[in-house]
Parts: sequence; structure tokens; C-alpha cells
Amino acid sequence: MKLVDENGKIFGKVNIVDLIVLVLIVAIAAAGIIRVSSKKLNADNSEAGADGEQYCYVTLLSSLVVPEVAEGLKEGDKLVANNAFTDAEVVSVDVAPAAYVGTNSEGKAVYSEHPLWKDVTVVVKEKVNPKSVILKVGNQEVRVGYSYILKTQTVETNCKIRGIEYNENNIEKNLKFILMAKSIFILIIPFLQSNILTIISKYIENIKIGAIISTIFLFFIPSLGMGLLTPIILRLKLNNMQTAGKTTGTINAIATIGGITGTFLGGFLLIPNLGSINILLILVILLVWLIPLVNFKLKEKSTIIVVIITIISLLSLYINTISNNINGEQVLQGKRGTVSYDTQYGRVLIYNTVLNGNNVRILNIDSGFESATFTDEDKVNELVFDYTKYYDLMFNAKIDINNVLLIGGAGYSYPKYYISHYPNKNMDVVEIDEGITNIAKEYFYLNKLIKDYNLEENQRLKLIHDDGRTYLNNNSKKYDAILNDAFSGNTPAKTLTTLEHNKNIKKSLNENGVYLTNIISSLEGKNSKFLKAEVNTLKQVFKNVYIVPCNYTNDTEQVQNNMIIATDSDIIYENTYNYNLAEDEIILTDDYCPIDTLIPSEN
Repeated sequence: MKLVDENGKIFGKVNIVDLIVLVLIVAIAAAGIIRVSSKKLNADNSEAGADGEQYCYVTLLSSLVVPEVAEGLKEGDKLVANNAFTDAEVVSVDVAPAAYVGTNSEGKAVYSEHPLWKDVTVVVKEKVNPKSVILKVGNQEVRVGYSYILKTQTVETNCKIRGIEYNENNIEKNLKFILMAKSIFILIIPFLQSNILTIISKYIENIKIGAIISTIFLFFIPSLGMGLLTPIILRLKLNNMQTAGKTTGTINAIATIGGITGTFLGGFLLIPNLGSINILLILVILLVWLIPLVNFKLKEKSTIIVVIITIISLLSLYINTISNNINGEQVLQGKRGTVSYDTQYGRVLIYNTVLNGNNVRILNIDSGFESATFTDEDKVNELVFDYTKYYDLMFNAKIDINNVLLIGGAGYSYPKYYISHYPNKNMDVVEIDEGITNIAKEYFYLNKLIKDYNLEENQRLKLIHDDGRTYLNNNSKKYDAILNDAFSGNTPAKTLTTLEHNKNIKKSLNENGVYLTNIISSLEGKNSKFLKAEVNTLKQVFKNVYIVPCNYTNDTEQVQNNMIIATDSDIIYENTYNYNLAEDEIILTDDYCPIDTLIPSEN
């Protein structure tokens, strides 16, 4: 029996997701019980003893000491008194060139740094009773302004007490708590995301608002925790005002470099190769193992929780890897029936459904329905979505259509239809995401088309992985027709809507060639702004621009697919919709393209 079957169940009985969620809940509950009930752990690690003891942190300054003394003080050293070690220990040591006032050749006082001697700032800690009238650390009375003999096994130096604080290690405790909470919330994200997205989409139709709310639910707390880390780390490291600027700059520089590096690594390397879920699980493991490193102590109550979270993360990572290696076709036929991928440009979901009594496979990219195919063998090259059939309007042009360019391949539904229904005609497809092309080959029968029509040899279908705009900028080939169906989720590709792009389109067309682009919009009303702007922009380049609604309805304010046809040829199309555009209608340019404010809000 397989460990994980084609339906994503362990030993054919227990669903993977359900099992992981159950283990997670049990682990968190166990950790909570351990935290509350373990007397031994609480006794060994409590910040306050039976008599209300708290850690007292004393800041000491030793001025004008020789370098050997400065070098001999180490973090973790125990203080010595009466020829015995005390419970007091060195928390931090900060060494700077000694500052002194000297005189120059003119006899004026000047501030200088001594070339040899050092100023050393040391923080020591010990548990004390804060209610005691006399505080002692290292068996010496401590008061701000008092002298203090700092003595370890190897070093002795006279100091001045600069500050006294209690429970400073609460900062370490807070840092650990934030790391712990952040790790747990990130660990939960992969298990909650589908349910949260489903619930929100059920009650909120506007995709943009839904995306914002979903992001808040899933990432607000982890993001808040990340924002709190920098000030806490700064507070831990700032023990000397003389080096405050250097310390602050260093920490901020590290944070900035990390942010930039993470952005590039995540977008270009990690997400395409590992997937977002695996990245989140690996991040959990890295974060949670920072907890015992805060003060380099492993024997703490938090260590048990760290180990539990690590085990859950590793188990989830292992199972997710196994699941990704399961035959996708088998998964699609299962009860859950969803295959997911992360490509370089988006999150992809593939699932089977029934549409108008037909078995259909859907390609969803970033919550947008990008493509579909019939799964019955005799229908895999037919068109599922009605609007794609309107690309055939290019054949009404006064030119023989033989060479066609399609911008935006997705599931390659129209290329399959075009190649299979129009023998001896050719098509180039520009798809920016090679990962999407690979998905189309495996799940949307593109490989079958290539094999059935011997396309590797006759080159009737050419697959180009490039940005559509970039390809046209560098293109010298002439096409009879250019089709545009490039979207990012539900939003059209911004760079493919502008005046400059349309000029490149026209340069790449033969005489009387035709350009068709799909626009999701209403014909009139508040949701028609983008359609009108795009029509007006095309009119600056082409002699004739036609609008053909893909849904024949009397409701002009209904959002639908509209095929825009632009050509210099005089062509009569049926069922066109005409605009008398205002003189101040927007022209979309590379400098001014407010597409986000123009597209229909329902999308």
C-alpha cells in the first residue's frame, strides 16, 4: 500500500491536511499544558523567585584601561568576590577608544581619542530582591555614581556605576515570544489559506477588497511581529551611547540587505523552485530555531515547543513534497481534485469541474480564470469559453490570415483550436511564464497537440517565452493578425494597453492586418471607463476600431468580455457597438495609464 494515495490520503484512510491540522492542534495544546504545569521548568527559568527576586542589570564604565584589560573581559564571565565565584555574570562588553581632554600646541583644550587606552562599558546581572534597601551585585553594594571593582577570574578594573535596571531580560523574553508567535502563525497559514479565501470570496464579490481582507487575516500578525523585531534587537544591543549610531546603522543595514535579498530570491528563485508552502515551512524552522539562540540557552521551557514546531514543520514539508510528486492527473480525479503550483509569476490552481454538462478542466492564476479545456478526448481541442471563439473574427479581414501572433498563452486553448481547425496556418504564441507552458503541456493537452500534429517538425506552432511588449519591441516579423489575451489574474497587462504598444502592434502587422484584444468591461456606465479609454487609444493608431460584445444582452452596464478589433481595412462586422467618444476621453500612454482606477470593480 502506498504511503500517500492518489487522493492525498495516508494509507488510503486519513487525509493529509486533516492529519497535519490535528497534529498541530495537539502540539499547541501540549505546549500550553507544559508551559502552565511544569513546576520544574518554571522553577529553573523564572525571572522572579519565591521572594520576589528579579534580575538586576548594572551598567559599569571603566575609563582609560589598558587594552589587555579590555580584551580579557568576556560575555558570560562570572564575577569573583572573596576568592569565590558569585552568581553575578557579565552580560555584554563594549570597547571604545578612550576619550580624554588634552591641549594642543596653542595651549587650547581639545577632545581626543587615546591611541592605546580604552573605555569599556560592561553590563552585569544578578538576581536580587528589588525591595531590599541595599542592593548588592557580586557581593558589592550598587548605586548609580558608586565606584565598583569589576573582578573576574582573569581581570580586575575599577569602574563607575552608570545605570541600574530590573528585568532587562524581559526584552529577551519578549523577543522569544515574538519569534514563537510568528512561527506558529506562519505555520498555520498553509492550513487556513484555502478556508479563509473560500469564506471571504463567498461574502465579498469584489476581488480587490477580498484580496486585501484575506491578506490581513493571513499575514497581519506575522508582519506585525517582523516589524517589532528591529526595535527589540536595537534595545538589546544598545549598551553604550558612544556606539549607538554605529549599532543602529549596522542593524538597519542588515535589515535592509535582508529585505532586498529576500525580495529577489523569493521572486526569482525560491518561489518558482520550492513553492510558497515549502518556503513558509522552511521559514518557520529557521525562525523557531532562533529562539534558543537569543541567549544561547537550550535548556528552557521554550525548547520543547521549538522541537514540537520543528517536527510539525518537517512533517508538513515532507508530506507536501510527497504530494507534489503524486501524479497530477490522479489527484484531479480525486475527491479534492485540485493541483497547485507556484510559478515565477503567479499562483496556479488546476481543477476539474462540470460546465453545461461537459467535463472541463480550469486553469486559475492568481484568482483569475485564465483558461479551460474539455477533458473528453474528442473535445480537448475545442473552445470552452465563448469569448475565445470571437478571435475567429480576424478571418473577416480583407487579408488572407496565415501567420498569427497570440500574446498570452495560459492554457493554450485557442492555439489548440486554431492549429487543429485551420490546416496549413501558423501561429506564434508569446507567453511570459515558461512554467505556465509546462503546465499546459501536462494538464491541458498541449503535448498531445504537438504530437498529433507533428508540430516539432513542421513548426506550425512556435512557443516563445518572453514578455509580449519586449517581443514586439524587438520583432521584425510581419503577421496577418495579432491577438491579445494577456491578463494578470483578472487585470489586463498594463504595458499591453498603451499608445506606444499599439504602435508596435501596427508595425508588426502586414498591410490591412488586424489586431484583436479581449477587454472585460461593460459597454456603458461606471464600469466602461477602461473600454472607452482603450478604444480611444487604438483610434490614435488604427483607422477603424470595432467593438463586438461577446454576450448579446440589452443590459449595456453588464460586465462582459468584449472583443475590440482594430485595422486599417474597411470591414463590416455584425453586432458591433459604436461610441461617440468625448474629446477629453483618456488616451493610455506609458506615462499615464491609470488602469487600476478604470477596470470594472466587479472584476
